[in-house]
Amino acid sequence: MIERMSLPIGTPKPWWRVHSAAVIVTVVLALSYTYFGQGAGPNQNSRFDLVRAIVEEHRLSIDSFAANTIDKAQMGDHFYCDKAPGLSLAAVPFYALYRFVAGAPANTTSFVNALYWITWLTVGLATAFTGGLLTTLGPRFGASRVSSATAALVWGLGTPAFAYATLFVAHQWVAFLLVVSFTLLTIPEPKRPSTLFVSAGFAAGFATISEFPIAIAATILGLFAARKHGLRAMLLFGAGGAPPIGLLGFYNARCFGSPFTLGYSRLATPEFQKVISRGFFGIALPTKTALYGVLFSEFRGLLPLSPFLVLAPIGFWLAWKVRERRLELGVIAALSLSLLLLVSSYLRWDGGASMGPRYFLPALPFVTLTIAFCFDRVVSLRSPWHMVSTPLAAILCLASIFLCTAAVSVMPEFPDWFAPLRLGDQPIPRPEAPLRDFVLPWFFMGRLSAKASWPSGGLGLDHYESGHTWDAWNVGERMGLGGLASLLPLVLVWCAGVAALAWAQKQEPPRDRQMDAP
Repeated sequence: MIERMSLPIGTPKPWWRVHSAAVIVTVVLALSYTYFGQGAGPNQNSRFDLVRAIVEEHRLSIDSFAANTIDKAQMGDHFYCDKAPGLSLAAVPFYALYRFVAGAPANTTSFVNALYWITWLTVGLATAFTGGLLTTLGPRFGASRVSSATAALVWGLGTPAFAYATLFVAHQWVAFLLVVSFTLLTIPEPKRPSTLFVSAGFAAGFATISEFPIAIAATILGLFAARKHGLRAMLLFGAGGAPPIGLLGFYNARCFGSPFTLGYSRLATPEFQKVISRGFFGIALPTKTALYGVLFSEFRGLLPLSPFLVLAPIGFWLAWKVRERRLELGVIAALSLSLLLLVSSYLRWDGGASMGPRYFLPALPFVTLTIAFCFDRVVSLRSPWHMVSTPLAAILCLASIFLCTAAVSVMPEFPDWFAPLRLGDQPIPRPEAPLRDFVLPWFFMGRLSAKASWPSGGLGLDHYESGHTWDAWNVGERMGLGGLASLLPLVLVWCAGVAALAWAQKQEPPRDRQMDAP
C-alpha cells in the first residue's frame, strides 16, 4: 500500500490545503442562500428603489418607484430611501451589470427577479464569505479547523443570518464588513503594511454608512487597532474610514440639505415618525422587557431560534483561559454587549416584520467564534462525559438548523403590529410565538414560500392564492417539486458539503491535525 506523503517540516502548505475548509463552507452557504427567492417587501424595496434610481435615472430621489414601499423619507415634494445608503451604493455596479444583461424591470415579476439576483450578489455572497472568514479566524486564535468550520456552518444555517442572507437588507452586509475589518486587524504578520489598517478602517466605515448604529462597533475596532498595533494604526484606521463617512455626508447634503441630516429624520410614514420622535431617534435606555425579548422571548428571541448559542458563554470562558487571546476576546465581548444594550434601548427592538432580533445580527459572527472552542472541548472530554456532551451539542446544532430552515422556507419576515399578515382579504392576528403558532404548522403541512407581497410592498400570505405576482419561491419549487420535497436538493447540497469537509480533514497529515488543535 502506498502511504500518503506529507510535506517536509518547514515546507509551506499549498493554499488549497490551508483554506480548503473555508472554501467548502463558503460554497455551501452561497448555494444555500441562492436557493430561496423571498419576493418583495417594504424594507428591501426601499433600498432597491435607490439602486434603480441611481442606475436608471442618475438621481438619488426614488419618486418613480416610491409607491412600492412605506419605508421612505420625504423632503419637499420628493421621496428618498430612508435607510442608511451603504448597501444600496454597494449594489449599484451589480445592478448596472444586471441591467446591461437582462434590461431594466418592466413589471413586478421582472422586478422581483432583479431583486433576487442583486440580493444574492451582495448580501448572499457577503454572508457566505463571512462564513469562510470565520473558518479561518478560529484556528488563528487556537480553535481546530473542524470546530471552526462547524461553527461557521451552524451560524450560516442555524441563526437568523440564514434568513437575512436572502433579503436585501443591510444586517448581513454589515456583519461581513465588521468581520473583514477584524480579520485584517488580527493578521499574524510580523510587519503589517499601512494599507492593511487603511482597508480595515474602510470596511468599518462602510459598515457604519450601511447601518448607523454600527458606528459603536467601528469605534471599538479602532480602539482595538490602537491597543494592539499602536497609535499609528488607529490613525490609519481612521483615515480609511473617512472616505465612506464623507460619501455619507455628500449623500445627506444632496438628499436632505445637510451632511448631518439623516433620512430617518424625514420619515414619510406617520407611524414611524412617532417612534423616531421618542428618545434619540427612537433610542432611550435599555429595558428588561426588551432584553428578555431579544434573547428569550418566543416572539423575537434569539435562543428559541438558535438554541446552540447557549454554548457561547462556555466557549468564551474556555477561550479566556489563554492569556494571549484576551485582547481579541475583549473586543468580541465589547462589540456584542454594546449591540445588545443598544438593541434593548430601541423602542422598536422587535425590528418590525422580522425573524429574531435583526438589529443584533452583526454581532453573531463574533459570538460564533467562541463556540468553536466549546466544540473542541466537547469532543476532547473523556468518557462517559464525551458520550453525553457530543450528542447534546449535535442536537443543539441540528435543532438550530432545522428551526431556521423552516422559518426561511415558510416566511422569514415574522409579522408585527405595523404590518399584520393577510390571508386573502382577511387579516390574521400577529402570532406571539411565530415558530409554534405559524412557521412549524405550515412547514409540516408543506405550505412553503408562503409570502405573497402586494404592489404597495405590504406583506400578504400564501402564494397559492391567485392574483399575486411578487411571491416567494425556492429552487425545488421551480424544478417542479412541491411541499417538503422541494427542499431535497438543498439537503443534498448540505450532505455533499459535509462529505467534502470530512474529505478535506482526512487530507491533513496527522501532524497538521495535532497542530491545529488548541
